[in-house]
Parts: sequence; structure tokens; C-alpha cells
Amino acid sequence: MLYQCGRIYQDLGQQDNALNYLKKALKIFSKEGEDTRGVAVVSNTIGTAYFTASNEELVKMGVDPSQKNNIALENFNKALKIAKILNDNGVQGIANKNLGNVYEAIGQRELALKAYEKSAEHNKKEDNVREYGFSLLALGDFYEEEKNYTKSIEFLLEALNIGQQNKLLELQRNAYLSLSAVEEKQKNFNQSLNYYRQYILFKDQIFNQEKEREITRRQLQLDFSVKEKDYQLKQQVTDGELQRQVLLARQQQQKLVLRQQELTLSDQEKSLQRLTFLKKQADLENEKRYQGDQLKQQKLKAALKDKESVYKKQN
Repeated sequence: MLYQCGRIYQDLGQQDNALNYLKKALKIFSKEGEDTRGVAVVSNTIGTAYFTASNEELVKMGVDPSQKNNIALENFNKALKIAKILNDNGVQGIANKNLGNVYEAIGQRELALKAYEKSAEHNKKEDNVREYGFSLLALGDFYEEEKNYTKSIEFLLEALNIGQQNKLLELQRNAYLSLSAVEEKQKNFNQSLNYYRQYILFKDQIFNQEKEREITRRQLQLDFSVKEKDYQLKQQVTDGELQRQVLLARQQQQKLVLRQQELTLSDQEKSLQRLTFLKKQADLENEKRYQGDQLKQQKLKAALKDKESVYKKQN
């Protein structure tokens, strides 16, 4: 229950609230032993909370923002160490991918590449197609940064293929976005535009306001379930206090919906700007190609005309 509350807060982008529940969950799992799968899973999730938290959230967590990567590494390595002891490919795959993200963020690119490769290896052994696909995606994005576009496209297309075969919408969406970026860097604007249009198509399929509201309702239900248990055990919450909490929760829900709407509008605006840019560049590319073809035709006609002139002179 506590772990699920933490995950829901993470999905809502509230890492400080997520950490509160995750730490409580870690204490419970630790009672069963430090080298248990529960401790590994929660430690990995705690690492994600620190790594993805904003500076404002980190301050609420009591952490100096400059230390977040170190703390994230500590938790990911803890999860990985336990997973190795248990020979758990699933946790090793996810922990290695998270380690790769941190290593890349701090400029340790060789370590990042090794971590991504290990992530793909373990996820493939586990036959976890979703995580395997996202590991390949991470490798594709890594090689894009290295400007090794051939390798990047190879991994991204493989990730896309996995997404298509298994109907993993998020994987397909992200793969199309990355492929668009790679083609744009190679100045293949027509292909980049085609990929970006596919990205928007899948992004729109994934976005569903009702689903977002359902996540929020689930968060509130679980949150109050925990509060009610605390009430029953400690008998410290008055009816008036519970009503106050309900009111605050409803206000929070309204804020979350408004925030989601703001983010959606901002995302739509950015997508439109990028579409406009790629369309303009694709038109320029097509015009350049057209002019090139016209020039070739003119040269060919001129060459034929010269040949005809030479032929006439000779005869």
C-alpha cells in the first residue's frame, strides 16, 4: 500500500510526496532483511524520486540540489547490488538503465554506455519486452548524442519494431520522436517530418484526460486509506480534521487538473512550432532537390545539343 502510494505520487510528478511514502515502505521491507527484492525495488524507486525531483522538491526533501545525482547513484547501486545477489534480471535491467541516465547526466559517458548495454542484456534475459525496448531506446539516444547516427537509427528502429509488435504506445511515441531528431540532425527534413507526425499521432492516442483524472482519484483513495488506518490506530484525527483533509484534497485535485491542462496546452504549442519548422525545412529540401533535378536536365539537354552540333559538323 505505502509503495503504491509512492508510485502514484511519482506518476503525478510529486517526488517529495512520493519519497515520504517510499521511505516508510522501505522500513517495512527492511524488516524482512536488507537483501530482499522489496528493498531493491523500493531503493531503485527512491533513486528515481531524487533524480527526477525539481530543485524546489529537493529542498522540501532536505537535500542540496547539487547532491541529487550522488544520492540517486547510491540508491540505484544499492538496488543493483541486491539484485545481483538474488540473480534478479528484472531489477538489474531497470537499475542499470537508471544508472546509465545518471552517468550520462554527470558526463560519465563510458559508464553510461556500459550501464545501458547491461540493462538491455538483463531485460532481454528476463524477456521483459517493454523494458528491453526502452533500453534499446536509451542506447539509440546515447549514440545520437555521440553523433553516431547509423548506430542510433539501428537501435531506435529495433525499439520501434518492438513497440509495434507488442502495441506499446509509449515506446512507439518516444522512438518516433528520437528518430525525427536524428533525421533532422542529418538534414533529412522530409523523413524527420514524417517521423514527427507519427510521434504526434501516438502522443495524442496516449493522452487521455479521463485517465489522468482516474490516476488522481486513485491517489486520493489510497492516501485517505492510509490516513484512515492511522486514525483507527492512533485515534488522533478528529472528524473536523478529516473534513479539512477532504477539502484540501479536493483543492489539490483541482490544481492537478488545471496544471495538467496548462502542460497540455504548452506541449501542443511546442509541437505545432516544431511541425511548422520541419515543414518549412522539408519544403526547402524539396525545392532544392527540384532545382537540382532541373539543373541536371538543363545540363543533359546542353550535352545532347553539343553532341548534335558535333555530329552535324562531322556530316
